[in-house]
Amino acid sequence: TQSASHTFLDSGTYLVTLYALKTLTTGQLCVDSTRRIVKVYPGFKANFEFSSACQGSKLSLIDKSKSTYGTVNKWNWNFGDGNTSTNQNGQNIYVNAGTYNVKLISNDSKGCEDDTTISVVVFPKPTLSIATPKLCLLQESDLTCNVTIPTPYTIVNTQWKLPDGTILIGCNQKYTFTSAGAKIINLIAISDKGCKDSMDFTFTVNPKPNIVASNDITICYDQNTKITAQGGVSYIWSPTSYLDNNTSASPIASPPY
Repeated sequence: TQSASHTFLDSGTYLVTLYALKTLTTGQLCVDSTRRIVKVYPGFKANFEFSSACQGSKLSLIDKSKSTYGTVNKWNWNFGDGNTSTNQNGQNIYVNAGTYNVKLISNDSKGCEDDTTISVVVFPKPTLSIATPKLCLLQESDLTCNVTIPTPYTIVNTQWKLPDGTILIGCNQKYTFTSAGAKIINLIAISDKGCKDSMDFTFTVNPKPNIVASNDITICYDQNTKITAQGGVSYIWSPTSYLDNNTSASPIASPPY
């Protein structure tokens, strides 16, 4: 054929001969030839290394391609999720967990080319949510979270980071806030594969109501009186035995004989 390809089974120097033939109109066959020296270089191998991969986190792939006689000078990465790169060392962020076939094609200064494909397992990250707490100043409050991850993976650590720097270990915790106002609380979860996710949640710590109640009063046993309170939105009076409505802002008190 006019063009030919051949795979040399060993390295070395080879003398390649090309013969060209042409038949003239007279029927005479003309032959010519040319020779070229072909050098087949040994020891070129594409390869790369990587650490564990987590969903949503940057994965670094380190080129380990080696050329015995030349210099590796070209790289083409295909990360298996539609993203590519021509940098020596690849970096990619996988949006979804799963298994991806990562392919590296390397070339060297002698014109040699090799490729390798390695399967990369991208582990899922935790999913975070919380129950919205009702926070009041100087009152113990419940911090409750819901952290999930697909099986067979597990959550091995959960942390709350509070505005004052306090760290609480565990999903369900109690805490007493000593100042009122808007607060940002950070929740962190880590899986058994080292995959981590965190999220900030904004809450309001409400101040205690400033309650003003009516003054002490003395009445006769067969009389009743109205007692009042203000400053809140709901009330609970105790003891309840002598009141007509212990949740009213203005109950009637009727002490027994």
